[in-house]
Amino acid sequence: MRYDTIIVGAGSAGGVLAARLTEDPAVSVLLIEAGPDFGGTIDGQPAEVLDAADAGPTSYDWGHEARLGALETSSPVFAGRLVGGSSATNNVMALRGQPDDYDSWGLPAWQYAGLEPAFERAEQMVNVRRYSSDEISPVQQAFLEACTAMGRPEVDDHNLPGATGAGVMPVNEVDGIRQSTALTYLAQARQRPNLTVKADTVAEVVLLANGRVAGIRTAAEEIESDRVILCAGTYGSPAILLRSGINNAGVGANLHDHPLLRLRFEADGEAATQPRQTLLTTDDLQIFPSGIENGELTVLVALLTPRSRGSVALSNGELEIDNGLLCEPDDRSSLLAGVDLARELVATKPLASHVGAELTADADLVAECLNVYQHPVGTCALGSVVDEAGNVFGVDGLSVVDASIMPTIPRANTNLPTLMLAEHLAEHLAVSRR
Repeated sequence: MRYDTIIVGAGSAGGVLAARLTEDPAVSVLLIEAGPDFGGTIDGQPAEVLDAADAGPTSYDWGHEARLGALETSSPVFAGRLVGGSSATNNVMALRGQPDDYDSWGLPAWQYAGLEPAFERAEQMVNVRRYSSDEISPVQQAFLEACTAMGRPEVDDHNLPGATGAGVMPVNEVDGIRQSTALTYLAQARQRPNLTVKADTVAEVVLLANGRVAGIRTAAEEIESDRVILCAGTYGSPAILLRSGINNAGVGANLHDHPLLRLRFEADGEAATQPRQTLLTTDDLQIFPSGIENGELTVLVALLTPRSRGSVALSNGELEIDNGLLCEPDDRSSLLAGVDLARELVATKPLASHVGAELTADADLVAECLNVYQHPVGTCALGSVVDEAGNVFGVDGLSVVDASIMPTIPRANTNLPTLMLAEHLAEHLAVSRR
């Protein structure tokens, strides 16, 4: 069968595009996903996918390993492999970033003022909310009060332009259930006769003929289409381009992510806390307490403005990922300044009343406690690999729409910005078919 559009990857961006493009009943869309499809209702979802507090590797992951840049070691990096993608496995922090994160791209179509409607549509669809005061656990409340005691401003809404300081975290969860694109965008679109979801199917290459798209090839078949949209993520999309012989300058380059350090402290086991309820931001840092578990409190410190860059490449057909972590010396010093701030917070009352000795005090923090925040971007960047509408330079009918097209990373967890960019480009892609 021939389709008007094939979307490769049913994750954050792919779910949005499939739902938006099939609003036009005249457009047939095939949505390809390498992993399983658990449907669009809560009943069919595995517990680890539903549970908003269960963030990290799941049974439904690509299992990638990456070299950690300057550390010259490797570590797992996550990418959801199921309908819903990483939106079904992430930590539900729903942050926009700052306006100049997008304005600095220098692209007229990507100025923040023009992106706000797309953010608003995405936030409504995935049910973004903020914790109320009666939901905040004592330790999380103590964290906010310690921030205030240190002179950090209070923030009512971390998604207001220019907001930095301490406040409750915006999240896309309802009653503890992660609001993935599988349960939101796709749940509303599945009954449309012009949408076909094909799970457990790996797209190997894009088929080309005379400089334009002709379809895709999977292990089982070739499927025809005159438009293919790659939504396979920052690792997957450049890999498909490279396997298809599309090795334009910039494909797989510019990989970057937020460096993340985890500090561990003895904690009052009686003071139960929920993870990821409160957040402190500065111009370049994000600090927040995770949950207390086994008598320990974890405080996470992330650098939001990394300068280091890595790459995604193919070696004998296999994916090689080097995230370039801390290759730029300024990243190390900025991150360690965040560690100093986090330690000062933990030593400040009332948080200090709940927390004891630091369990990572004698560690080589960078060597033993550093990883990425699992927010990879940049490997099919706007202006380098794709134009402002997501079209791949030099190949008619081929687009990339996912976090890989972000030229620089926003100061935010990247799921909501990825939903936004798919909402933003869905309008252009719909118009281009008319």
